[in-house]
Amino acid sequence: MKHSFYLVFIYLLYTIFLFPISVVVLVAFFVRKKITFVNFYQKLGFIPLKNPAKKQFIHVHLCSIGEWNTFFTFLRSLKQASSNPILVTYFNQDLSGVIKKSDLVEKYFFLPLENPISIHLLFMTYRIKYSIISEAESWPGLLFAIQLLKRKAFLVNAALFSAEFKRYRMLKFFFAPLFNSYHAIYPTSQDFLNRFLELGVAKEKLIPSGNFKFDTNYAKLTKKIPFTPTKKKLIVLSSIHFAEFKVIFNPLKSFLANEKYAFLIAPRSLLEKANWLKFLKKNQIPFKLRSDLVKIDFSEHVFLDSYGELYSFYEKASLVIMGGSFIPIGGHNILEPISKNKPVLIGPHTHHFSDIVAAFKEELFFSSATHLARDLQEALKKLPLNKKAAYQRKLRENRGHSKKVLRSILKITAN
Repeated sequence: MKHSFYLVFIYLLYTIFLFPISVVVLVAFFVRKKITFVNFYQKLGFIPLKNPAKKQFIHVHLCSIGEWNTFFTFLRSLKQASSNPILVTYFNQDLSGVIKKSDLVEKYFFLPLENPISIHLLFMTYRIKYSIISEAESWPGLLFAIQLLKRKAFLVNAALFSAEFKRYRMLKFFFAPLFNSYHAIYPTSQDFLNRFLELGVAKEKLIPSGNFKFDTNYAKLTKKIPFTPTKKKLIVLSSIHFAEFKVIFNPLKSFLANEKYAFLIAPRSLLEKANWLKFLKKNQIPFKLRSDLVKIDFSEHVFLDSYGELYSFYEKASLVIMGGSFIPIGGHNILEPISKNKPVLIGPHTHHFSDIVAAFKEELFFSSATHLARDLQEALKKLPLNKKAAYQRKLRENRGHSKKVLRSILKITAN
């Protein structure tokens, strides 16, 4: 792909003005203990540079645990179909422990924070064949290096959510050349494809595809967890943000105080664990920490302070309230509880999963922070009407997208 002078200009503009600000923010996060030393060190650019066997890697960039779960089936197929090992860079520090337990990836570390020297050394040391980047990532330094080194990059399971799209459109002069530097972009829906077109992405680069989340084998996420039998109805607050919990706390107070119900409180991130525990104690909510329990006992509510276990709790759930949807974040993955045939109640902010919500709109319960108490009570009354057959039928109808995209990438990169 011919290197663009305009992209050079964009990258220099970013490096001169925004990169120093990014470093200051990174230092502030480290001082406040919101990131680990390893995270801080590697994001500054000090990543492992060891490839004695001179292997040629396929580079995959992910952000969070959610993206890892979404791409798991794709990565497994990629490993089976290619003789090249996989190198993963990531942004969220919670992801490292999850990758470590997998045998899909040979190398993994944090993406250097737009450090041009480190990114160049990464590509040269690991002899990157091509890059696969998730959803809507547009790192200028990374994309600049990919073009400069004449590698191909693919934006996979691509989505332009409303809030992002508004920002990108306002700075179209900046983002249009970045997205056009991809060799191909695979939007998950026609709406997202149209947004890329409006942003100025060349039509020939856009290849329609479905959402990888439908292809996830969620059963693989299940762990064996011992539970003490209970007659209580278990309500899972799934991937709830701390700020969001404070917004919906008052509507939930009567349910939290009712001995008929037990709540599993599963925070979106454990970085604010101290704030969560302080808030729960201040409001006299009886709870136990998952980390203190060998066998799960719902005599009190349980705060999930562990990773990789949420899906296993869905097995026991009567109802799931999905986080990120009661404040303007956009919602999180409702397919995990749906795959377990569990009813899901969501708030009004679902733009991150609009295609999935549309597919299951007849099976979902909808609410808002204002009407949550009323709608939750109504949903609990309707639990016997749970439409398990419809869940599984719609899941089957929407599978196969990740393999279709992989075939396309392998065809493009065959030579």
